[in-house]
Amino acid sequence: MRNYEEILPEKSPEELAKEELIERAIMEEETARFNAILPKKTSLINPREIPTCFWLAKEIKIHPDDLIQILRLIRSNRNCLYKVVYLPKESGGKRKVCVPDERLKKIQRKINKYVLSFLNPAKNVFGFSGGSINEAINPHLGAKSILCVDFEDAFPSVNFDDVFQYLIEGRRVRFKAEMNPALYGPDETAEQKKKYRYEYGYFSWYGARIVAELTTFKGNLPQGAPPSPKLFDLICKKLDEKLLSLVENSEGKYTRYADNLFFSIEKEKFPQKVKIALLRAIRKYGFEPHKIKERRMIRGSSLRMLGLNVIEGKAHNTRTFKRRLRLSLHHLGWLLDHGLDYEKTWQKVRGQMGFARIDTLPRGLLDDYLKLEKRIS
Repeated sequence: MRNYEEILPEKSPEELAKEELIERAIMEEETARFNAILPKKTSLINPREIPTCFWLAKEIKIHPDDLIQILRLIRSNRNCLYKVVYLPKESGGKRKVCVPDERLKKIQRKINKYVLSFLNPAKNVFGFSGGSINEAINPHLGAKSILCVDFEDAFPSVNFDDVFQYLIEGRRVRFKAEMNPALYGPDETAEQKKKYRYEYGYFSWYGARIVAELTTFKGNLPQGAPPSPKLFDLICKKLDEKLLSLVENSEGKYTRYADNLFFSIEKEKFPQKVKIALLRAIRKYGFEPHKIKERRMIRGSSLRMLGLNVIEGKAHNTRTFKRRLRLSLHHLGWLLDHGLDYEKTWQKVRGQMGFARIDTLPRGLLDDYLKLEKRIS
């Protein structure tokens, strides 16, 4: 997963040749071991993938049999591993959600925890991989013009090949003749000397393919699968870096929260050339811009960003949010007064306060929360 060649010392040609023989012997041993443990269950598994299956099973702390069983189901083109449901959207219409089978979901969660968690998205990205709405919005407060864009069908826009190509990032092919003359004999032909080996990247080709198969559905990232948000952020990393570079050339700022993109520039009107360049870059990376909003932040103007109202350089919670917070605080106080279980309501209130803008929250609401917090602590 890491580029170990950067930290390992240089090795002699003899040591490299010896290592290759050892790797081949290990692979043969693992193949024999696999065939002994899982007879008659490998018809859809390439023998060269067997060591990778053992490696991945060990990394995510499951039995190889469980991994192979799910992989075989995926490769047999059965649709029994996902249940497709349609949930209503607040804005109208329905959202397609693909709910994975519990066996597959368990593997996906472990991939998320033990494999993908070590890979980092761009520094200006929040939401799926951590960070709050406030962190995404704060850099743009006080700007003179703001451009807001979101993606249409964000997860389905990421396909199997996008995942695969990201996971093998850093790998390249070098001919053995370039690396180590000891790996071929003096009597070998020119064609034989063109044998190659793979260098380290994030994953091997087999590892990348297996992880991509386990995390995609019908060739795309499924909305509803545990690894999809993290993979989305990782695959968007190059796009995020490109967009940041474009907007910084005009002394602007860029952040992304989930699939919501925000650009701000200290000019009365957002430059049309910059806007066109940003939208072109988004399309180039395979996404379709949706709900494009451009606003001049003059005195008295307002803009809705991620459920917050931005007015004259300050972010405010909506009236609906304040009303719901007030009801939650009242309910929490009532539970405490009557000695009833308050843990679930307390967690809800803490979540709401995580979204609240303390600097613009009415003083009465903040005082009520602090009093309840003191009673509980």
